[in-house]
Amino acid sequence: MKTNSLKNLGKQNKVTVAGLLLLVFLGVKHYMDTRAGAIGSGDSWLTGQYMVLFVVCLLGALLFGYLLYGGWKLEHVFVAAGLFFGGLFLCVLPPLSAPDEVSHYISAYQLSSHIMGKPANYKTGHVLVRAEDWFLEDVNGEYQYELDGDALVAVHQEETDATVLGQTLTEDTYKKIHELGLFHHAAVPGVEGADQTPVYAVSTYPPVVTTPLAYVPQAVGITLARLLGMNSLGLAYLGRLFNLFFYVGITFFGDETPAFWERGAVWRGASAHDPAFDRFHVL
Repeated sequence: MKTNSLKNLGKQNKVTVAGLLLLVFLGVKHYMDTRAGAIGSGDSWLTGQYMVLFVVCLLGALLFGYLLYGGWKLEHVFVAAGLFFGGLFLCVLPPLSAPDEVSHYISAYQLSSHIMGKPANYKTGHVLVRAEDWFLEDVNGEYQYELDGDALVAVHQEETDATVLGQTLTEDTYKKIHELGLFHHAAVPGVEGADQTPVYAVSTYPPVVTTPLAYVPQAVGITLARLLGMNSLGLAYLGRLFNLFFYVGITFFGDETPAFWERGAVWRGASAHDPAFDRFHVL
């Protein structure tokens, strides 16, 4: 039996080494393509970000090999894998890039305002967001704005449909995210003749009509971002991150304690009403 164990260990080591070498080969090959594109476009920052993702993937592969061969329970491996791959999805896919994500983001934002005791809705029922957060729904500044009290209101033009961040997965989208970063705040649009600085902006997207329970994790993340004074990107990413935490946590506890689901009927009811509940990367 000892001999068989040594043989199995040897096979596992060979598979692990072969997998790592394949990952390195594919990563280097893709890096050369990325580097050529970055040189052609003049966006050298792309190569740096690619290398960071590549190193993270390599370290992740080593971690999962250690966890699996180290005898960890699969549900514990799931927590590490869920957070790791979920985190990669959050980084690679821009905020609001998933189908209907902007509507779910606005719904979570509305709940966040209720949690904070701040004005949540404009007189038309549309959601009020921080004035700087207009950037997420009009990333190219295509709308004109007028001021109603302390709120920015978009003046719609028939031929104009403002671009939502992440709506198109192009190099320009990632460039805007790179330029703004997590520490710079988007400029608030100026309104000609206005005698006060806008505090809020009126979202052009209506909230989803469903139980607020579906948006509690995301709303907690958005609330924390607002309390910390984070910019629009930080707010969107933190909302996504808390959704990921909830997804991984509730799946882990559901596997650990089957009786947990018997006590969780209210959450199952929430997920049945909202498909966003089934996608951890969607706000």
